[in-house]
Amino acid sequence: MGRDERRAFNEAVFREVNERVREITESFSATPEDDALPLVCECSDAGCVEKIELTHPQYERVRSEATHFVVVSGHEQQDLEEVLERTGGYSVVRKRPGEPADLAETTDPRG
Repeated sequence: MGRDERRAFNEAVFREVNERVREITESFSATPEDDALPLVCECSDAGCVEKIELTHPQYERVRSEATHFVVVSGHEQQDLEEVLERTGGYSVVRKRPGEPADLAETTDPRG
């Protein structure tokens, strides 16, 4: 596995973790729409342990596209992704066409 593929794979793993967090949060909450989701940064750094909080609607907006990820501001990788939005301490990024976007789509837990 090449460096870029490994980095994209790390991001896909973090996305999968966040999907499980969302499912668990929803199963314990009577009003999941109002709850903040305690998510992990979906950057390419396998050692990153930084947290991000998004509301359910914010998270669903990111997850509506297989190539979109949420990362702590400053964790963007310009060679792999472009920044779509910066807000509240996090950025929404889109994988660049080619291998990063292809891997994001193939590993999409909702796809």
